[in-house]
Amino acid sequence: MKNKLKLLLISAFVFFSIFSCTTTGKFDDVMTTPIYSGNLKYYIRPARMNSENFENDKAYVMIDFSYQKKNQYYVSDAYTNFSIYYKDIDFIETAEFIFDNSNSKTEEKSDNRNTENSEEENLSVKLHEPSTLDRNTRIAYIRITTIMKKDDVEKVLKGLASNTAKLRLVLTNKTVLTFEASKDLIYKVNTAFER
Repeated sequence: MKNKLKLLLISAFVFFSIFSCTTTGKFDDVMTTPIYSGNLKYYIRPARMNSENFENDKAYVMIDFSYQKKNQYYVSDAYTNFSIYYKDIDFIETAEFIFDNSNSKTEEKSDNRNTENSEEENLSVKLHEPSTLDRNTRIAYIRITTIMKKDDVEKVLKGLASNTAKLRLVLTNKTVLTFEASKDLIYKVNTAFER
């Protein structure tokens, strides 16, 4: 009788373990983990951004973000990693997010105190310390890690969620590629805001 009870309990445990692993679905789009400092660590899983010139160059990136928040405040820099798929892939010289400036033009007309430098700073967010993690020219692929400063994380995520932020990369061969957020990325960023 004891052996049958043990077998039943083990079978139930295995069944529920397998079931819980295979039915997580959309909850895996954004993973959150409490850490020892009391912060909540966020990981926005990879999502696609297509090149503005996708019809011709077929270039795209798979981008992900990892950062920490304490309540509503961003308390850490964000690791911003992406894999680039592009036929003429080269190494990355610079990476930044640029923002649609149609709103800032209206603000500038109402407030002439803005200088050109501050306007440019408001329209882009630099990604720091780009570093190559993996590269394979045979399959036209390169994996990059960068750091986004904590003061810029909210601005970039809100820009991606509203589809006003784009990722601009300058390769070492001076090719400039600009990528737009997909519906999947917009969904994942909005899911992170809900948590």
